[in-house]
Amino acid sequence: MISSTIYKLARITERTGAFFQGKGYGSKSITQEISMVEKLLRHSRQNSQNFLMIDIGGNVGNYASALREKFKEAEIHIFEPSTVNLKKITDRFSNDNQIFVNPVGVSDADRAETLYSNKPGSGLSSLSKRRLEHHNVSFDVTEEIKVIRFDGY
Repeated sequence: MISSTIYKLARITERTGAFFQGKGYGSKSITQEISMVEKLLRHSRQNSQNFLMIDIGGNVGNYASALREKFKEAEIHIFEPSTVNLKKITDRFSNDNQIFVNPVGVSDADRAETLYSNKPGSGLSSLSKRRLEHHNVSFDVTEEIKVIRFDGY
C-alpha cells in the first residue's frame, strides 16, 4: 500500500516536472504533439503554412520529420549535440534545404558540457546524470558537447 502510494506520487511529480520543462506539452506521442502544434498555430496565424519551427534535442529526427510532413513549407531548425545522431539526422535531411541541423545542445549559457546517456545516440541523453538504476538504466556513457543559449542563435 505504501509503495503504491509512493509510486503514484513519483509519477505525478515526474509528469509535473516534465510539463514545466516543456517536455511533450502534455502529449504521449509525436502524433499527439504535432496535433497540438497544429491547433496552437491555427489560433495564431490564419491561412499560412510558413512557419519557423524548432526541434531542440532532435535525436534522429523523428519529430522534425513529423513536422515536415504536416507543415510542408515550414523552416525547421534542429539542435542535436550527439555525434552519433548528427550523422543520422544530417543524412536523413540532406535533401531538404528548409531543414537546418545545428550540432549543439541548448542550455542557459554558451559553454562546453557533458552529455550523459545510457548508450551512444540514446533518446534518453541529458545534460543531467539521471539516476534510473531502479529501471536498470545507467547513465555511464558520456560525450563532451557544446551548448548555446537559444536567445543568442
